[in-house]
Amino acid sequence: TGTALSTVTTMAASSREAARLMPQLVPVAAAHAAALNLAQRRAVATALADVLVMLPVAVGSVFRPQPAAVLGAGPEAALPPIIDPRAGSTLLLQMAASVAALPRTALSERAVYVATEVALIAEAASVTSNIAFESRQEAFAWRNRLDLALAGAGERAAELAEVAVAPAAALWRAIETARMALSNDINEVIGRLPSVRLVTPPATVSAFLLAQHLVGDTPSALVPMVDDIVRRNRLRHPALVPADPVEVLL
Repeated sequence: TGTALSTVTTMAASSREAARLMPQLVPVAAAHAAALNLAQRRAVATALADVLVMLPVAVGSVFRPQPAAVLGAGPEAALPPIIDPRAGSTLLLQMAASVAALPRTALSERAVYVATEVALIAEAASVTSNIAFESRQEAFAWRNRLDLALAGAGERAAELAEVAVAPAAALWRAIETARMALSNDINEVIGRLPSVRLVTPPATVSAFLLAQHLVGDTPSALVPMVDDIVRRNRLRHPALVPADPVEVLL
């Protein structure tokens, strides 16, 4: 019970800290602070385990598409996430890292921490599926970030095999299965994404001329390309793109 309590306390502290920057998380932090207080009073492992399970899912829900308000509306009518899913996945991975960093000695501590860490990473992966990746490079980066987190949890799960072979093996296999599924899912998305490339103009040109050279005169392609060149390269003067490597999305 003490191990679960320290884990929940760490997770709740992370969500409270995030709520300072993301007001939408305030109700989540408040609800789970109340749940934590109740679990502490009851001082039973099942109550604390409920909080361990609920908090990652509740945090993740803020960063998912919201249900449609109209009765009978289909999934396509759902509203976009309140906050960018990138922020949600980042927060959940930070919470997982906080739990992984907790000091552990007894088997019960190590088991609870690893299980909680995996639950948080799994929720982060679920939230990541809502990210509209801009490029192959961005998708690669998120895939590698999540895989690195899972690999670390897998190493800690393997350490448990010294004293609990069957549970540790089951958890390790689940983590490896998740790593393969994550890689397959994001690799499929990567194949449909444009790539960030470097283009070096022969001389100083405008963003408009550079975009026109890359995608032609069609307004539906030209205008977004101009906007992306300016934003991606943080150009102060769109009319003056220097003869240096410029990032473009193609």
